[in-house]
Amino acid sequence: MTDAFGVVALVALTPLIAIQLMGIVYQYKLKLAERAAVQEAEALGAMDDIIEFEEGEEDGGQS
Repeated sequence: MTDAFGVVALVALTPLIAIQLMGIVYQYKLKLAERAAVQEAEALGAMDDIIEFEEGEEDGGQS
């Protein structure tokens, strides 16, 4: 019965280890989502250019 102490300790620490692993997975997913958001913002930022058109006649400038 003296060898069971390690098993009891492992069983007692299993919930703590599981919570820590879930935290690691959460942090990893959070970083991936942040990177995706930054890439999307950069892609959308390129589309924020102001395009100015010259005013002309309705028929395309033909007389």
